Amino acid sequence: MTRDCIELFAGAGAATFGLRAAGLNPVCAVEIDLAVCGVYEANHGPHVLCQGVETVDYRRFNGIPFAWASPSCKQASVANAKGGECEADLTAASAVCRMLREARPRGFCLENVRGYARFRSFAMIRDTLDALGYWTNVSVIDAADMGVPQNRKRLILRACLSGIPAPLPPPVRPWNGWYKAIEDLIPTLPASAFAKWQIDRLSKLFETDPRNILAEGSGCPDMREPLVREAEEPMFTIRSHVRLDTARAYLIEGDCPGERCPTVRPGADPAFTLKAAEGGRVARAFIVEGTAAGEDNLFALPVRSGDEPVFTVRGQNPLRAFLVTNQGDKPNGDPERGPRIFAANEPSGPILSDSCSRTRAWLEQGRVVSLTVRALSRLMGLPDSMILPENRRLATACIGNGVCPAVAEVAARSVLEGME
Repeated sequence: MTRDCIELFAGAGAATFGLRAAGLNPVCAVEIDLAVCGVYEANHGPHVLCQGVETVDYRRFNGIPFAWASPSCKQASVANAKGGECEADLTAASAVCRMLREARPRGFCLENVRGYARFRSFAMIRDTLDALGYWTNVSVIDAADMGVPQNRKRLILRACLSGIPAPLPPPVRPWNGWYKAIEDLIPTLPASAFAKWQIDRLSKLFETDPRNILAEGSGCPDMREPLVREAEEPMFTIRSHVRLDTARAYLIEGDCPGERCPTVRPGADPAFTLKAAEGGRVARAFIVEGTAAGEDNLFALPVRSGDEPVFTVRGQNPLRAFLVTNQGDKPNGDPERGPRIFAANEPSGPILSDSCSRTRAWLEQGRVVSLTVRALSRLMGLPDSMILPENRRLATACIGNGVCPAVAEVAARSVLEGME
């Protein structure tokens, strides 16, 4: 049965795809950005109100089955080193509280970054729900656990006016990888190149210019260092016996301060969260062959740069790529967080707005490409049917600031089941 719902801070309607999949029918969406409203309307219809949430009269929606709210996460995000609750956050929270009192939806969900839990704004909303008699549950959901090829952890509050939110579904295992999510798009990705400063930074990762490396070794149990050949030297002897799991792809995010090693993950996992650009930081990728003995064992991996021939394809493991993003999450406010590496069978890291436009991938046969907005939308779990604007900056903002549809769907379903 279809139920009507309203959306606050609707953005371009990424969450709306998930709400519809859960059986909800959005009848009103509130979004203040005029350009973003146009994207929402193109995808979901003319029921969007282009105005601030604090200006809407919610009494006309009294008794509506469901409401969804995604207040701005800018001030609570770990990507914002100068963040902290501001007056705009409190104003937005007051609007959500007024909507709850005036509309009294039977079910409600709120989505934000984990840091939002520390804000007075969040406490205001929870206090209002308690005063109105809602049963509530607060969880942190990783989009990768819902099948999205991206590690994107979000705070989700679920509330029922009558009944208790149903349990969330079990996590998807194994995770879906970032590489597989965009694999069919790779032939269409536009050619690109690394800047010199990016090569210089990546040289810190590989202890030499990454364009000039050919290494052999895969993290042996005795911890022996891999053998390394420079570009002008002949390659190693080709051997007949090689482990079947030697071909891998890795995704790297962040800078590498000093000698600190990046984190390594297999490539079937989701991608990083796309973030707003800081200081020209970008995402890049290299071909890697071999397996890592541990998360910090990047230097045990054989590496080829883009102007060299690829490795011989062996067994059942074709060569992939790893994506390097010179921007990472900054836990505990640490601005010097080093690169993070994810293999092709892993999710990417969280995807945030306009750094998407600087994402690059180093793929098979040394081809450096730029990820299109369609490829980036795949990492968010958005359907290919979503109409994206031609303006790349606007498109990437709509993607990176959105809510993964799968997360919206499972959250909404649990509330609807609890209402029943």
